[in-house]
Amino acid sequence: RVAHIFPIILWLNGILVYGDSLPHYKQRESVFATRTSYLANGNKNTDFPLPEGCVPTYLWGIFRHGTRNPGDDEIVVFYNKTERIREKLLEAWAFGNSGLDSETIEYIDLWHYNLTEEDGGKLADAGAFEHQLMGKNWGERLGDFITPDTTEVRSSHAQRCRKSGEAFTAGLFGETADYYVDDSVARPYDSCPSFQENVNNNETNVLAESRKFEASEAFEVVASEVEDLTGVRFSVEELVTIWEMCRYETAYAKDVFSPWCNLLSDEALKVFEFREDLSTFYYKGYGFNITLQMTTPIWVDLLNRLEMATSGEEVVNKTVMLFTHSSALYPFMSSLGLYYDGKPMLASDWPFTDRLWKTTEIGAFATSLVFIVADCQDDQAVALTQENAENAKIEIETLAPRPRIFLFHHEDLITMPGNIQYVDEFLDHYAHKLDVDFEQVCAL
Repeated sequence: RVAHIFPIILWLNGILVYGDSLPHYKQRESVFATRTSYLANGNKNTDFPLPEGCVPTYLWGIFRHGTRNPGDDEIVVFYNKTERIREKLLEAWAFGNSGLDSETIEYIDLWHYNLTEEDGGKLADAGAFEHQLMGKNWGERLGDFITPDTTEVRSSHAQRCRKSGEAFTAGLFGETADYYVDDSVARPYDSCPSFQENVNNNETNVLAESRKFEASEAFEVVASEVEDLTGVRFSVEELVTIWEMCRYETAYAKDVFSPWCNLLSDEALKVFEFREDLSTFYYKGYGFNITLQMTTPIWVDLLNRLEMATSGEEVVNKTVMLFTHSSALYPFMSSLGLYYDGKPMLASDWPFTDRLWKTTEIGAFATSLVFIVADCQDDQAVALTQENAENAKIEIETLAPRPRIFLFHHEDLITMPGNIQYVDEFLDHYAHKLDVDFEQVCAL
């Protein structure tokens, strides 16, 4: 065994990682697709997020859970594969065939995968931190607009979503808020047999392009690079496992790179990112119509609530939050028309660096889409100029402004498809979503 030269280590979620005793591991660009830490993308600016003169009146948000453990099935696979990978790396080092630095080898020598199946899918400490920070930031941005008495919180039944909601509201209000489980909206895919059969359980179609990419020259280059560095020729499955350890541990450590990442070049990380973007595009994005159609319950909820919020009727809950999974949020994001490159993604598109469908940037842990309805002074002024002369003396305050709608992704204000700016435009543009018969399209 290699001499133990670093006394300071930390245990995070059962996986051994070094703490600040390894300053040598410089921070690199986080390119970890759907397992990217929220901290790599979250908006740190806590200034009031709306244009000057706008007052928020309603908020509806959908949030992916924070950093989580691998699934229980993944944990079993990772445990078996990482032990074999460690043995190969240490043997190559012992025989003088490895170019890895001694610090990385020391880490791998001490490292053990200690998660069990019971830990599968649960929210990691870093995931709770992400949501607590995000809740705190939204509270600072919107001040007393969001109050516990006027907030409705819903969640998937999954522990990682429930705990994310608890952490978010703790950051927002200083204490956790009440919530209820609503899988009909948080997990519509569970109630859609057509999606389950034709997408979720259809690896042949969903993974076709990513498997083509795994057999491409790009992956061969990665395998050769890693072999040159470590002295070990790894299979594609083993390389993917190394990437999984790299990105999970980085997310656990709040976007501080794991030493496992030292086995992979920056270009290799982009290769793995593209591979996952391909599979995610077909599984949770634009690949199949049923994936977009099964988001109907989310659309019904959003559109009905927006109409009520702007109808003049009294609305008790001015803030509505839903804590869910990527399997709901990505399809909903796609059904909005966001981040579509105009054609299906193909393995042959590599490197396609300017693509819009880049899950590192659009689908990290704790990804969120937040709609804010607001009354804006400029819209009151426009309404006044449209009044005829005999009504020109009406006070601006008495005019009913045309409610604006703003969309925030990762807490950043973004432009909506068609440059939609008003609630009535939004309701008209997406009215066809209410015409989808969920039971019919989901039937086999």
